[in-house]
Amino acid sequence: MTQWSQSSEHWQELAQLPASDPRRQELMDYLASLSVADRAQWFDLLAETDAIYGQMSRDKKLSSELQAKLLAIPDEQPAMSLVHRMRKQPTGWMHYAAAVVLLIGLGWYVNSQLQTKHGRPPVVSMLNPQLADAMSHMAVDHESAPLQIDSSDPAVVQQALAKQNLSFTPMILQPSAKLALRGGGVFNFKSARVVFTRWSGDGVDYTLYQLDPYQIGAPLTFPKVVDNTSTPQRVVIWSGTYGPCTWVLALNNDKAVDHFSGG
Repeated sequence: MTQWSQSSEHWQELAQLPASDPRRQELMDYLASLSVADRAQWFDLLAETDAIYGQMSRDKKLSSELQAKLLAIPDEQPAMSLVHRMRKQPTGWMHYAAAVVLLIGLGWYVNSQLQTKHGRPPVVSMLNPQLADAMSHMAVDHESAPLQIDSSDPAVVQQALAKQNLSFTPMILQPSAKLALRGGGVFNFKSARVVFTRWSGDGVDYTLYQLDPYQIGAPLTFPKVVDNTSTPQRVVIWSGTYGPCTWVLALNNDKAVDHFSGG
């Protein structure tokens, strides 16, 4: 296990930078020289950093939207309380009902934010079926994409992927079986950047994709999705390995075993 000492303070400072910061590359070059076990601890720290910056980005966007809505309220509105204004309206119970729904929604949002900030587990949501279908086709369409990084060394592949313009830290998942890493690359999907690695073993090709859920609008956690119908190949979609990431696995053999998602 890596010893956190004064000599590692420089690397810890770099690990607190956003993934898009060019100075992060210095850390990735250093991690390439470490063993797999030592790199894992650093990857956990990088995943936490990416999660924090992702949440900050979402909060900033929400704050901007709320500010715009508040500024859109006409200044000439009388300074009366919500309850008082409802009493002045002749339309009756519908306004009361709308106010109750608004207050309940506001309370739910505040409570969910407090739970997130206090480290409680996030609410598990379902993956949008249209998004799942789009990612399945993306995975199959790029199964034969040329490798931009041609190497069987995970450290070399990861180091090269980290040099790309990404909003997250690229990870090399370790399969549960002995598979040969062939390389990887990066491409665009909608407005998101996608990292992929390609593996092979027992006559089966595996293409593994990593995406930023904030960029594609996916929940941070959702039940695993196995798609056997919308594409010729089997596609598995899951979340959460090494922090806030969305993972997609395409197998070119429908009977092949999934060695990446944990079952």
